[in-house]
Amino acid sequence: MTEEDETFLLKMMERSDIAVVSEGLFYGSDTSVWDLDFIAARSGDKMFHRFRVFEKRLMHQENFDSMRLGIRPKPVPNVAHEQHFKHYSEMDGDTAMKIEDYVRYLHTYNSVQDQKSNDSSFSCLNSKGDEMHFDVSSQSLYMIDLDLRKLLPETFEDFSRSFRLPSLLPGGKHCLMNAVRACP
Repeated sequence: MTEEDETFLLKMMERSDIAVVSEGLFYGSDTSVWDLDFIAARSGDKMFHRFRVFEKRLMHQENFDSMRLGIRPKPVPNVAHEQHFKHYSEMDGDTAMKIEDYVRYLHTYNSVQDQKSNDSSFSCLNSKGDEMHFDVSSQSLYMIDLDLRKLLPETFEDFSRSFRLPSLLPGGKHCLMNAVRACP
C-alpha cells in the first residue's frame, strides 16, 4: 500500500455522503476467532444496541434521477424484461438485539442468499422484550461500533496483528483521539 493509496482512503473515509468498503486490508488470521459460532459463544446473550436496518427496493434509472432532484421514487413492479436496480434505504434509529440473535440472522441471511432455504423470515426480541420481525430477502441488518477489544479480545488481538494499515486503527497515527489534549 502506497502513501498515495493511504491518503486517498483517508480522504474517502472523511466524507459523510459515502460508505467506504475496502478489500485486502486484512491478511492471514486465526480463522477460529472469526467464526460466527465462536463469536456467538463468546458474546452470546449480551444485548447490543447499535444495529441499523436497511430496506431493499427495486428502482429504475429514472427513479434514481428523481431522487437526485428530491422527488420521492415510485415503486417498481418486478417485471423480468425491464432493467431495475436494488436500492437500500437506511431506516431511522438503531435497534437492539442479542449478539447471538444477530449471528442467527447472518446464518438465515446466508442460507437465503445461497438458495439453501426459502424461509426468509427472522425474528428475535429487542432490549424491551418485544418481538421484532425481519425479512432477510428485503431487509439487511448491520452491526456498528462493536467494541472488539471489550467483547471479543481474541478476535481483537488477531485483527490488530493482521490489519495492513494500523495507522487507521484507534491509537494509530491517524486516530483523531491523538488531537485530544490530556488533562493534567
